[in-house]
Amino acid sequence: MAYTRRNETFIVSTVLVVVLSAIVAGCAACSSVRASWAVRSFAKDAGGVIAEQYDSKAKEPDIMTQRLQQAIAESADYASLLQTVYGPEPYAYRFVVAQKLTEQHKQLNARIDQLRSEGFDPAPYRLEQRTKWETLLNESLAFLASLPGTSLDQAESAKLTDALSAAALDDFSPDSILTFAAKPVNKGKFPSLQEMLTKAKDAAKNRDTAIVQLEALDAVNFMRHATDMVMDTENFSKFWEDSKSDMAGTLKKMIPLSPHYAALKKELARFRKLAKMPQPPTFTRRQHAKKGSKNKALVTTYQERFKFEGYWDGPVDGEFDEAFEQAIYKYQEDRQVTPDGKIEARTIERLNVPMSDRVKQLKIALQKLRNSPTRGSDYFLRVNLGSQELEVYRDNGGTIVRRHRIIIGNRIGKNHTPEFSDEIEKIVINPPWLVPQRIIKEEMLPQFVEDPDWFKKKGYVAKVVYEEDGETIKKIAAVTQPPGRGNALGVVKILFPNRHSVYLHDTPTKYLFKRALRTYSHGCMRLQDPVDVAKYLLAQDENPGLKEFDDLLESRRQKTIHLLSKVPIHMVYVTVTSNEEGKAVFFTDPYKREEELMEAISAD
Repeated sequence: MAYTRRNETFIVSTVLVVVLSAIVAGCAACSSVRASWAVRSFAKDAGGVIAEQYDSKAKEPDIMTQRLQQAIAESADYASLLQTVYGPEPYAYRFVVAQKLTEQHKQLNARIDQLRSEGFDPAPYRLEQRTKWETLLNESLAFLASLPGTSLDQAESAKLTDALSAAALDDFSPDSILTFAAKPVNKGKFPSLQEMLTKAKDAAKNRDTAIVQLEALDAVNFMRHATDMVMDTENFSKFWEDSKSDMAGTLKKMIPLSPHYAALKKELARFRKLAKMPQPPTFTRRQHAKKGSKNKALVTTYQERFKFEGYWDGPVDGEFDEAFEQAIYKYQEDRQVTPDGKIEARTIERLNVPMSDRVKQLKIALQKLRNSPTRGSDYFLRVNLGSQELEVYRDNGGTIVRRHRIIIGNRIGKNHTPEFSDEIEKIVINPPWLVPQRIIKEEMLPQFVEDPDWFKKKGYVAKVVYEEDGETIKKIAAVTQPPGRGNALGVVKILFPNRHSVYLHDTPTKYLFKRALRTYSHGCMRLQDPVDVAKYLLAQDENPGLKEFDDLLESRRQKTIHLLSKVPIHMVYVTVTSNEEGKAVFFTDPYKREEELMEAISAD
């Protein structure tokens, strides 16, 4: 056969095909080897690779910053305030850092968990949501932490190797293998690996969501708590900054220092327990008892009743002796009943008040103490219209240095003593009484019409304006009662000029201070021991007027002494306070200002 060029070309082409096929086959074999080696290495700790991948994603600051920024923006009432404190950093996490709950988170929420004991409704603090996110965070982290060491079985490793080889990938890194396995086209082909990927993805998502939600919730709750404790929101940035270095100390500063607050908090816990116990019987207004009473069955029931509330620790034997009488005295002092040791109508009325109502009163009192304008002053006077008592405070409200009874406006609406805050500016010794026009018109004019000598008989100086006939009264322009011990203002008047025209003053009717309920004035406050209080104010003021005080009293000369430094005074209305023993002292609601609050508040 002749050998031609065409044959030569064919032979060369065939050789090239064989060579190229060998090269390709060699490359495929190389790829398979690489895939096999990569999978063997990957399969030993597939879970660890997955956990590391999702852990690294969590460390991408931009994503978490954006999520927190959005969560803060959606935090309703507190968004603008929180943006001012988070923005400069910007949006740096402080309650959850490095996927862990910080001490600041723990201290804040330990305080929040105490709030119910202070009469708060905890619902706005979303405690269930906090528990939900904490649980989700812990479970997610626990799952991701359990992944390292999780390997693929031999069969799945072989399938993965074959698939990677067939795909002719250039990159067999762990991340590339995970990306390959997660492709929709491979769904269901590597069940163990894909299940781990799905669960890890969900866990990482839950972890990041929980971190953002906990951070935002803590921030909102910090602000909510500052607001509930009546901190000045204008200084919120300062509270926020202070709490970064001392969360526990900052939270403690928010608690009222008043001795009443700590005492009533304990009493709230006690009365809550009493309210959950089987309740004692009620009594009719005629079931009277006193020392020496022969009705042993009734006395026994009363002894059980006083024991229930902690006022009797003696025998329940039906004997109304002196010891039991003393227990009644103490109870009456703590329930706004003029103490006489007898169980009669007013005492029975107090005994019949349900424990649930006492719980409500305590919760309202604690709330009012938090809302009190007295907070923030080192030295001030507090007049509680509910208890008809004046207290002098020092040490930012932490110490009560003086207590005095007062008489307030009577229960006719127009005579109610108002609630407000002001500053004591001056003390008037031997003041005249300039009678208000309302009293002149409503009370004095009718008396004068009946008896033209009425003002003279009562020691008043009146300026009467008559019509042209000289007989018909046109008006009484002014009435003054000159200084003197019979003067309605007594010998001392303590002034804090205000739009209500009320003040503290002495009174000649001292016997009224012995009464438990003291609502007898036209609106001003009559003060027990006014001379002592006036001297105390002048002494604290280091006022030179103190030296001449006694001489001025004796001389009956009128003089006004101006304080060198004004003293804050606050009129408040709280129907529960505490005594020196820390027990709750309950009062009636003379002006009915707490009726709606009692209806609205829960008794739990």
